[in-house]
Amino acid sequence: MGAEKTAVWKEAADPRLRRDVRLLGNVLGWVLKEQEGEALFELEERVRLACKSLREAPTPEVEKELLAELSRLDVATLSSLARAFTVYFRLVNVAEQVHRVRVRRERLVSSADPPRDTVMAVARELKERGLEGEELSRLLERLQVELVLTAHPTEVNRRSVLAKHASVRVLLEDLEREAAAMAREETVRRLGEEVTLLWQTDEIRRTRPHVLDEVRRVLYYMGEVLYRELPEVLAGAEQILRSFWPGLGRLRPVLRLGSWVGGDADGNPAVTPEVALEALRMQAGTAISLLRDEVRALAERLSPTSTLVGVSPELEASLARDESAMPEYAARLGERNRDEPYRRKLSFVWKRLDNCLRLLGRGVPQEPFGPVEAWYSSPDEVLRDLRLIQDSMARNRGERVAWGSVEMAVRRAELFGFHLASLDVREHAERVVAEASQLLAEEGEPALEGLEEPERQALLKKVLAPLAEKGLERGGEVGTWPEDPGPLPRGVLGLLRVVSWAQRALGPESADALVVSFTRRASDVLAAFYLVVRAGLLGRVDIVPLFEDLGALARGPEVLREVLAEPSYRKHLEARGMLQEVMLGYSDSGKLAGYLKASWELWKAQIALEAAGREEGVEVCFFHGRGGTVGRGGGPTYEAILAQPFGTMGRRLRITEQGEVIAFKYSHPALARRNLEAVLSATLKACLAARREPSPGTPEYQAMEEVAESAYRAYRSLVYEHPGFQRYFELSTPIEHITRLNVGSRPASREGSTRIQDLRAIPWVFAWTQSRQILPSWYGSGSAFEEFAGSDPARLALLKEMYRTWPFFRTTLDNLQMVLAKADMGIARHYASLVEPESLGLQIFEKVEAEFERTVRWVLEITGQHDLLEGAPVLRASIKLRNPYVDPLSYIQAELMRRWREGRGRREELERAINLTITGIAAGLQNTG
Repeated sequence: MGAEKTAVWKEAADPRLRRDVRLLGNVLGWVLKEQEGEALFELEERVRLACKSLREAPTPEVEKELLAELSRLDVATLSSLARAFTVYFRLVNVAEQVHRVRVRRERLVSSADPPRDTVMAVARELKERGLEGEELSRLLERLQVELVLTAHPTEVNRRSVLAKHASVRVLLEDLEREAAAMAREETVRRLGEEVTLLWQTDEIRRTRPHVLDEVRRVLYYMGEVLYRELPEVLAGAEQILRSFWPGLGRLRPVLRLGSWVGGDADGNPAVTPEVALEALRMQAGTAISLLRDEVRALAERLSPTSTLVGVSPELEASLARDESAMPEYAARLGERNRDEPYRRKLSFVWKRLDNCLRLLGRGVPQEPFGPVEAWYSSPDEVLRDLRLIQDSMARNRGERVAWGSVEMAVRRAELFGFHLASLDVREHAERVVAEASQLLAEEGEPALEGLEEPERQALLKKVLAPLAEKGLERGGEVGTWPEDPGPLPRGVLGLLRVVSWAQRALGPESADALVVSFTRRASDVLAAFYLVVRAGLLGRVDIVPLFEDLGALARGPEVLREVLAEPSYRKHLEARGMLQEVMLGYSDSGKLAGYLKASWELWKAQIALEAAGREEGVEVCFFHGRGGTVGRGGGPTYEAILAQPFGTMGRRLRITEQGEVIAFKYSHPALARRNLEAVLSATLKACLAARREPSPGTPEYQAMEEVAESAYRAYRSLVYEHPGFQRYFELSTPIEHITRLNVGSRPASREGSTRIQDLRAIPWVFAWTQSRQILPSWYGSGSAFEEFAGSDPARLALLKEMYRTWPFFRTTLDNLQMVLAKADMGIARHYASLVEPESLGLQIFEKVEAEFERTVRWVLEITGQHDLLEGAPVLRASIKLRNPYVDPLSYIQAELMRRWREGRGRREELERAINLTITGIAAGLQNTG
């Protein structure tokens, strides 16, 4: 794309980042000329320069000329042009990723000034605050943080494209190390090869992915990156914490992985019990294969011989048991490694794991002979053998190895077991109640749907009492490892039967939660509990109500109290450690109420729910259903954790990682380490660094009440009360095409329509981001601040003080800054021109634009800045430097949408071209859904 193409990056970017971007731009320019000819390259340059000129000095003549040129191009040329900018963004994203790692590494070299989101920085702060080791130990003994990866469809890159991104990343890192000219020349040649392959790879999926395709995609990150990095993060954290508190014990696996992929049946008919079972088997195959490879690598390292060092009697006895249990394999080993007991022991460990894979049907045996003599029936048995080795080495002058290589193998077995990540199952409350009602009807009871809430609860309590009495002793109807679970019933009961199988086959942590989405009443939870008991899972599964909209959040404490009053449910909770998990829905609450109101109600709900549980003698822990973008609860995780009300963290915290956020955070090992450490360090600080929170009656609390209510009224008056807004939404965004984009297995709408009420929050936010309006993430905020403090200096001073001292308010406004910086009203106006009648588009857009300007003005006033993101210069520079390259894609998308609606061109060709622009804009703006 030419050396001068990247000149705009010189304004603010680090010279090394500019160098990498310039190189990748040059390589892409060469590839464009080779693959498509000079004409496309020159067209791309003209369009880029026109958009750059419009950024620097907007003039109607330049825009008119640009639009005229685009209107003359055929669809094939527009598609190639869109691909050029899309591939460019993908390469820039890789360059930025490499640079983030580079800068992070440099900052970590000096412990004098560690980044604030590291364990080192947080430990130092807590030590200065006077934290005692005993208090830290108590927290670490009970703390559990879980990152739950989901398949929500905002990641538009195919796995084959992601693999090429990884190759480009490795080559850029190689260039950093290579000094010889010939070596650098060869690396640049290989970059050209990867970019050529990237250009020739189809970005758009031809068919909608199956659920199991989504499982494979998540397993890519878990297996390739997180399996290696998570244990390293925990080991490093333990070392740092011990340097401040020397008496601290071994750090438990306080940070784990979860998944919804394959178990989230809410609104996705493709998720069946059979699919959930296969997802668990795929996870198990990956986990056991990785552990088997770990054991083989460890065997290659552990060469101590019994002629030089001693061996514990326990290890010798275990070897004798192995030879007795596996005589054919022992015969094949013969005298091999007889005087190398650790290698010999690990050979048996490896063989047992290999046999597990054979029984699971996931491994292709490397040696096609020998029966399946013995296997591990649980991951605890693997840990027992690894700890035998560790103990023997520690007692026989091998402490460094025992607490080095062997310890890492032990940590991985502890963390990932046979399941890799805990799989949740989720279903809509209406489906849960309907299924429970059907089962009750078969027993002669009245249908739940026909009863009022008190009668529903009474019926459920009546049938639950006798079932719960014997529930803890029930063994369930499915087989255990390695048997197949057999025929599975439909619906939630079938999913729970799969959970029961997984707990016995893969371990109790492999699947232990039923999430009930759109929970509104206590009977929704009790109906789920009834199904859990029927599945023989009393005391073995967390029943997690998901409160998603404002009404549900407000009723949440009452619902919780009613559920906790049921004796059989309390018996269930006793077996779960008197811990009640509650999930908070950020996406739907934001779609229904707007950003400020939803954020505030979620903050208050945590306090109220925690208090309700405490009053009932139950500890409430929270599962935060955060999306990728601010409109769905997104934003930096470190700040988000610290913004939660102090005292509500409890002993368990779960957070979803959704869509393109997974690739952004976990595609590079160093970035994965950074994000995992940020989650851990933020949790430690949030739990241990006490602070005062505003309470009802304080000026801050009252101010937030008024601001949130004003923002809610402004948001609702446009989005839900303006008679033309539905049409404006459908015509000023590419929502029609997003609903058909093959990026996820789940439908975009529960009801099959694009009505705002029916649409899921993900495509809702994604569509607004594409049109550069990003409306759900900020609309109403400016009006709210103006109404609160427009003519009152004292109230403005209060807002400024809230920003300075209150983590929740500061994070809320900083997230607002980010989306305001990414939004662009100049481009948005162009999308608004697509609305018919034109008067409607102009009328609504003028309201949107006025509110945008008002919001920017008030955010700057409250934060004391002259420009957005002054406190985040790297992010500000990235957004500023990307915009000239996103703009061409926006103009191309709007032109294609206009042709689609006017019926000019072949539908299939036009839709494919529009989909290309969708992927390009998503790559350019990032965290889009």
